[in-house]
Amino acid sequence: MGGLVVTIFYGSIVFCLIAFTLKIYRYFNLPLPLRSEIYQESSTYERTNWWPRSGTGFKNKLKTILKEIVLLSGYHRFNRSFWLFLYPFHLGIYLLLLWHIWLFIFPLTGANTGGIDYALIWGHTATGLMFFGALGILIKRLTDKKLRTTYPRAHYLKWVFIILTLGVVYGPYNTFLTVQWLML
Repeated sequence: MGGLVVTIFYGSIVFCLIAFTLKIYRYFNLPLPLRSEIYQESSTYERTNWWPRSGTGFKNKLKTILKEIVLLSGYHRFNRSFWLFLYPFHLGIYLLLLWHIWLFIFPLTGANTGGIDYALIWGHTATGLMFFGALGILIKRLTDKKLRTTYPRAHYLKWVFIILTLGVVYGPYNTFLTVQWLML
């Protein structure tokens, strides 16, 4: 059983790296007009009188990007009731990603089992945030008429699958098994 968990864990990392590489390869092979349409805002040079305006610096752009990605500030501004579920879901994703990186590195360090309790709390917190957020997003999408009209019906199945996965695969028992594997 332990070998299967290790194979699935490291196999999923390899799968994600291969999929990411293929996605980047496909992106760079697109014609230039298709690649440029990915950006949501127009270029600075498309605006009238662009030359007298002072450009924003790299720090300001990075701050804006991080604010949007980490805090989902656009949703916070325009749809706060949806953001209340979307943010915990994404925060849970970020924490779960960092948790998996930690689970990957921790056995390689040869450290003792001192961090096992911390790993359990970390894993349960991330899973709980994602579960709460996913359940709230599904309910909000089902009950809010504005969100329902712009959302394809097939995507509701995605949220049900995510909720079931979080409840079954990343549930308390399996998190306990993962941490027990670290202690071996």
